[in-house]
Amino acid sequence: MPRRISRAFTLIELLVVIAIIAILAAILFPVFAQARASARKTTCLSNFRQITMAMLMYTSDWDEKFARTQTTDTPGVPGYISWWSIGEYEDALNAYIKNGTGGVSASGYEQSRNDVWWDPSDPDKSDPPMWGSMRNNGLITGVARSMADITSPAHTIFFTLHVEDWKDYECENNGSGSSACEPSPLPINDPNNDFWYSDYFDICLNPWSYTSKPTDTYYWAKGLASPPCEKFPNDPACIFEYQSIDGRCCTLPSAASGAASAGAWFLPTAPPFRNFPPEHPRYAGGHPFAFIDGHVKMLSFDATYVSPQDNMWATNQ
Repeated sequence: MPRRISRAFTLIELLVVIAIIAILAAILFPVFAQARASARKTTCLSNFRQITMAMLMYTSDWDEKFARTQTTDTPGVPGYISWWSIGEYEDALNAYIKNGTGGVSASGYEQSRNDVWWDPSDPDKSDPPMWGSMRNNGLITGVARSMADITSPAHTIFFTLHVEDWKDYECENNGSGSSACEPSPLPINDPNNDFWYSDYFDICLNPWSYTSKPTDTYYWAKGLASPPCEKFPNDPACIFEYQSIDGRCCTLPSAASGAASAGAWFLPTAPPFRNFPPEHPRYAGGHPFAFIDGHVKMLSFDATYVSPQDNMWATNQ
């Protein structure tokens, strides 16, 4: 019988196969990454809708009043923020969400990190004291406000995502060594520690004047939103609060400035007011914003604040 000869692949053939596999991988891996990002974005928007609808149901049950994240001093700026006040706020809305709780409980215990209070792409999920991924409009939940006070619900922002690296942002914003700097180890056996009552637990972006005098144009009780310094650097009433939104602050690249080293946090206090790097939302299409009427939309920040007279942060429009 003739002898059967088996033929192996040549080196050239193997290299061709490897090259084809590499080309397919280069084509498909970005597609898979985009699909994963799209899925996370869909989850984020769904979470936004659930929280917004929970707030609408809450207002229906409580004489159109919004759930609160802060109490209000009179005539001073709203205050009394804490780990526990966030828990009370989330518990108030969790009663309507019904699919489990996230963030922190009213008694101050950490809860699920995979629920509606968390964006699936949030890099701060692993930080033990964090309450969630949201940054509320302080003119809604930071003061005593009711649905009747909202002149244009479909044009008024309820919340969005907070800036990444929250603990670094708050520590730099308040000053190294302040109570807002997350201590290590956490003072979990000391509920009276100043950290638990610091700006680290300020869930609200407060778009009112820094001086908070009743004579101010943007006094918090008037429902008007101060202009962002990045867009209106010559306005004496401008504020930096809007940099606390995801993708709007301010890690310096190596060549950006001699004021800080590469990767350091830098909040400019004098012109030019600009972001480092420019606006860079984590999802394609802009930032997710939830609105008081219940809808959720992807927008650039610039679209939400065109001018002091035309913006989506003021409750009195």
